[in-house]
Amino acid sequence: MTKKISQKNIETESGDVVGRDKIVNAPKQVKISHIRRLFRDLSTEYGNEDKIKQICFELTAYQIEKDVIGLEAKLNDAGCTNNYIENAEVVKQKFAKKLYHYQEYQSAQRIFVLLLAQISELFRAKILPLLNEGKDVIELQNDIYEEIINPIYELLSKEASEDNVLYLNPEEIKGMIYYLTGRCHIKWIA
Repeated sequence: MTKKISQKNIETESGDVVGRDKIVNAPKQVKISHIRRLFRDLSTEYGNEDKIKQICFELTAYQIEKDVIGLEAKLNDAGCTNNYIENAEVVKQKFAKKLYHYQEYQSAQRIFVLLLAQISELFRAKILPLLNEGKDVIELQNDIYEEIINPIYELLSKEASEDNVLYLNPEEIKGMIYYLTGRCHIKWIA
């Protein structure tokens, strides 16, 4: 049952009785980041099995190997131990499998392109100068974590909080570094 409202001989079944101007503010539309939107889109695409057949140009560029010496030889040349190289190969493969599994989803492709580009740029800006100064690769592990892995993981924790598909973890982010190294997008020696 609705309550009748009256004001100076104005009766209404429901609603507002206004003496002059009624100002209604529309709810603000919240802008979301590009990467958050991509994760939302990916969730929908994945749920609907909305696959595509073509890999975007930007992702293809990261999948092409620029030379053939491979990850092991590159890290060996940089002075890495066998244990280090074995671990790098394992985490690289973990990421490569995830990339392969989700490459048929357009939003996943865009997410991977953004992350690979960011990792590549962070490596060149933060790690390569340390290598050029003569810092040993093994000594760089904390720098790699602090300058690349942790910031990317924090970005994902914040912007991909609704991610229910990719679940990228720090180990896979580290795998992206070695994936890029193996395809010669990242160089460990000048």
